[in-house]
Amino acid sequence: MAGSARDLGASALRHLRLAGLYAVQMAKTRLEYRGDLVVECAASLLSQACGLAVVGIIFESVPLLRGWSRPEVFFIYGFALTAQALFEAVADGFYWFADKYVIRGELDRILLRPANPLFQVLLENLSFEFLADLALGLSILGLASAALERSPGPGDWALLLVMVPSAVLVLSGLFLALASVSFWAEDKVGVLPPVYNLMAFGRYPLTIYHPALRALLSWVLPYGFVAFYPSTGFLGRAELSAYFWGTPAAGLVTFAVGYQVFRAGLRRYRSTGS
Repeated sequence: MAGSARDLGASALRHLRLAGLYAVQMAKTRLEYRGDLVVECAASLLSQACGLAVVGIIFESVPLLRGWSRPEVFFIYGFALTAQALFEAVADGFYWFADKYVIRGELDRILLRPANPLFQVLLENLSFEFLADLALGLSILGLASAALERSPGPGDWALLLVMVPSAVLVLSGLFLALASVSFWAEDKVGVLPPVYNLMAFGRYPLTIYHPALRALLSWVLPYGFVAFYPSTGFLGRAELSAYFWGTPAAGLVTFAVGYQVFRAGLRRYRSTGS
C-alpha cells in the first residue's frame, strides 16, 4: 500500500513537471507572435463585451428577470465566464481531436510516449488566450458581488475555489466524451460546434427557460452545473441548495464518464495505416 502511494505521488510530480515544461514551450511559441496573441485576446474580449451589453440592454427594459436582479445575473455570467475561460485553456485539444489525432494519426505519436495520452493531448494544445476572459470573468464576479444584497464572505470565496474547478470538470468531461465519439465515427469536428454554442444558455438563470430546455441543460448537456447551480449558493437561493452542493459530484461524474468513453475509444483505435 505504501509503495503504491509512493508510486502515485511520484507519477503526479512527474506529470506536474511535464505540465510546467509544456506550458513554458507553448508560452515561447505564442510570444514569438505577440501581435497575433494580442489581437486574439482583444477579439475574445470584444465578443464577451457584446454578451455583457445584451445583459445590460435586457435589464434596461426588465428590471427583474423573472425574479433575478441585475447583480445576480451578472454574478452568474461572471461565474460562467471564469469557468469557461479556464476550460478554454485546453479546449483546442477537444475541438481538433478528431481531425488532428484520429484522422491524421497523430495519436500514434502520443501513444508511444510514457505519459497519460489525455494529459499529452490537452497540454499540446494549451492556449493562453483564455487569460483575457479569465481576468474579465473575475472582474465581473467581484463587481457583481459588491452589488449583491448578500455579499459573499471569506468562506464563500474559499468555496468558490471548489465550485469553479468542478464547473471546469463538467465542461471537460462533456467535451471529452463528444470528442471521443470520433473513434467510432470519424468526422473532423462532429457535433462539437453546435454543442459548444449552446454553452451561452448556461450564462443565465435556468429558471427563465421552458422546463424542457431547463431539463436539457441540467441532465443531458449539464451546462446548468457550469454556472447557474454553483452560483445559487453564493446568491442565497436556498431552494436550489441541493443542486449547489451537488456541483462537485456533477463535475467528478461527468469527467469520469467522459474519460471512460475516451479509454474505450483508445482500445478501439487501430492507427491510420499507410
